[in-house]
Amino acid sequence: MLHSFIVNPKAGRGRVRRLIATLEQAVRDQKLDYRLVVTERPGHATELARSAVAQGAGAVVAVGGDGTVNEVLNGLDGETALGIVPVGAGNDIARNIGLPVDDWRAVLRIIAAGQVVRADVGRCGDRRFLSVAGTGLDSRVAMTFNRLPVRLRYRSAYAAFVFTHLLTGRPSTFRLVVDGETIERDGWLVAVANTECYGGGMRVAPHARPDDGRLHVCLVSDGPRMEFARAFPLVYRGDHLSHPMVHSFEAKAIDLSSSRASPVTTDGEHIGWLPASITVEPQAVAIFSPQRSASPVSADG
Repeated sequence: MLHSFIVNPKAGRGRVRRLIATLEQAVRDQKLDYRLVVTERPGHATELARSAVAQGAGAVVAVGGDGTVNEVLNGLDGETALGIVPVGAGNDIARNIGLPVDDWRAVLRIIAAGQVVRADVGRCGDRRFLSVAGTGLDSRVAMTFNRLPVRLRYRSAYAAFVFTHLLTGRPSTFRLVVDGETIERDGWLVAVANTECYGGGMRVAPHARPDDGRLHVCLVSDGPRMEFARAFPLVYRGDHLSHPMVHSFEAKAIDLSSSRASPVTTDGEHIGWLPASITVEPQAVAIFSPQRSASPVSADG
């Protein structure tokens, strides 16, 4: 089976560029039939993935961070397997499906072993995603963060932008139609999760699993800014759901709009503005995994 490796040289704050020769030798050591190509611009990974599928690749492997994985996902059909070599800054998608995020050589061995699992995919308009579609404060933060030079994209910078936007921004009135039921609420953000975490380890939907056929919605309602700031660290432990500003529910389809312009991100990348329709496509992608299920072993046991 031909494996097409799509490498983002800017991933990992630029360190992937220096890794390419070592990576290619490691791929050869696994005795894989492969082709390796390097992205040159935003959106290029999607084009390269479509080309690989058209040329008969049995697997397309994204080498980079969550943005690279998302671009590759959007170039695949339903049959070509997705491989993920997590060498980006956040690597939430790999973490969500139980891949080691600190040992890319181990991931190559997993890909060479050939075991795949089926995972759900979210769809927001014409874009597919694996982790979270979001709007509101977190999407504005992601847009600001992504404009930083890659060498400065650390988790501490992301957290700093959260507090900056909290101080300078204002909530919106969100209208959600959730499986036919309408909810209208003033709030700071809405995150629609296919999997547990995003934003470099924020467990926004701690009960979400990549193969449960559901979307997990987290809405942070309006409230005192200082209370939001005080409660924000809870999301890294997944302990925020009991906070009175947080509302969570599950759905298969969501129509989302707001009282003012609000950006939409999927897997951390800006794709447009509200309104948006978000659905789940159960078992829509095959992903190389060391497990027999797409759901990772819970960190809580």
